[in-house]
Amino acid sequence: MKCELGIMAARKKDSPPCHKMLCLGIWVNTLDMTLSVPAFRVSELQQELHAWSVKPSFTRRELQRLLGKLSYVSACVRPGRAFMSRLLNALRSCSSSPRRTIYPISDELRADIDWWMFFLSHYNGISVIPCDLIISNPEQFATDACLTGCEAVCFGECFHREFPDFILNQGRHINELELLTIVVSIKLWTHKLQGLGVELLTDNATCVSVINSQHSSNVFMQRCLRELWLPLALHNIQLSVRSVHRCDNWLADSLSRFHTGNFCSQFNSLAADLSLTECTVPDSLFLFAVE
Repeated sequence: MKCELGIMAARKKDSPPCHKMLCLGIWVNTLDMTLSVPAFRVSELQQELHAWSVKPSFTRRELQRLLGKLSYVSACVRPGRAFMSRLLNALRSCSSSPRRTIYPISDELRADIDWWMFFLSHYNGISVIPCDLIISNPEQFATDACLTGCEAVCFGECFHREFPDFILNQGRHINELELLTIVVSIKLWTHKLQGLGVELLTDNATCVSVINSQHSSNVFMQRCLRELWLPLALHNIQLSVRSVHRCDNWLADSLSRFHTGNFCSQFNSLAADLSLTECTVPDSLFLFAVE
C-alpha cells in the first residue's frame, strides 16, 4: 500500500472480514443493518452541550471542538445535519478573526444546541441503515390541507379532520397549514416509516422547497421544520418531498375537504378499491415538542 498510494497502513486498525466493524469512529453492523455511535461519544457530546447551554460566549476553538463531536452523531443521524448548519455558518464567520476572539452565543445557535440536547436525551445511539427510497404515488403517501382541515394517506391508512381551534384561531396561511399537515403525518406514522427512505407527495411547492432546503424565513414554518426533524432523526426516516399538480394529488385533495361534506361522495368513489383504514389524530399531534 505504501508503494501504490504513498501512505502507510496502520496494522493495529486492520480487521479481518466480519459483520461488525468500527469505521471512522462509527460501528457498522451489516447483520442488523445498523450504524452505532459509541456510548462514550454520546456521553461526551451531552456533557459538551450542557456546558454550552449555560455559557454566554465562545471561541473559535471551542466551536470547532463542538462541531467535531456533533459530526460523529450526524454520520448516523442525517436529519441532525440540519442543526449543524448555523453552527457551521458561525464558524465561517469567525474564521478571519484572531484566534482568541470571544463571540456571543446568539439565539439561533442556542436553539440548535437546545435541539441537540433534547434529541440526545431520547437517542439510544443506534440508527438503522435505510433501505432504498420508496417511490410513492397519490395512493401511498400524500398529504393535503385547506384553510380549515387536513388529510394524509400513508400505505393503507388515512386521516381527515378539521384543524384544532387553537390552530384555526391563529389565521395561518395555507403554506403554513400544508407544512403543519406534513409534520402531523410524520408524527402519526413514525411506526410505519421507521428506518425507511420515503417520498411524500404534496401539491404545495413552497413546502417542497422548505423541506428539501431545510430553510425558511417564516417563523412558524421554521418551528414546523424543527418539529419535523425530531421524529425523522429519532426514527431514522429519510424523507424526500416531491411536488405534484393538484389534479395528480386527487386522493389527498378530496380527503382534505371531507369534513365540509362536499367531497364525501367523490372521495368514497375514488377510494372504493383501496381498502383504507381511517386513523384518529389527537389534538396533541398539532402541538410542538421543540420550540
